[in-house]
Amino acid sequence: LIYFNPGYHSMLGYSQGELSLRPLDFLTLIHEQDRPKVERLGRACLRGRVQNFEVELRMQHKSGQWQWVQLRGSRVAYDENGKVSRVIGTALNIDERKRAELALRQSNQRLKSTLNHNRTLQEKLLEAAVMDPLTGLFNRRYMNMTLDRAFYSARREEGKFSLILLDVDLFKRVNDTYGHRV
Repeated sequence: LIYFNPGYHSMLGYSQGELSLRPLDFLTLIHEQDRPKVERLGRACLRGRVQNFEVELRMQHKSGQWQWVQLRGSRVAYDENGKVSRVIGTALNIDERKRAELALRQSNQRLKSTLNHNRTLQEKLLEAAVMDPLTGLFNRRYMNMTLDRAFYSARREEGKFSLILLDVDLFKRVNDTYGHRV
């Protein structure tokens, strides 16, 4: 025997007495992907392998829409042979929470995507800030950053520090005559 209180009926959009009290009919309201999990838990409870259970699943509302429900149950009585004779449980509509969780997961995914895109842009911006776009060589800004690091490293480790500076006179004429590759 299965008994559903009026709140259960109303949660699924039914009037009292509209739902069948047969266990197999109850299962038809459960989404096909969730049904095996519920059947497994039900068998485990009835066979005495689990005392309590909790499961989140989708159940079909009278309107045809699927809504998320949390079922909790517990074995409470046994017959003279020690077999489970009574299980009680509650059903709670958690549809709003599940939809909020989905929205949060989707929002997090969009945020991760935006973050990855921003990292890529930052890398490109850093590269553009320290490289000459025409020659692909590091520029003066990169040299200043590198010299600062080298200077402080040499000072910290009490090491030697050398700098070689090369200046090519009339470099524009070399570029124009021989090309950027040379």
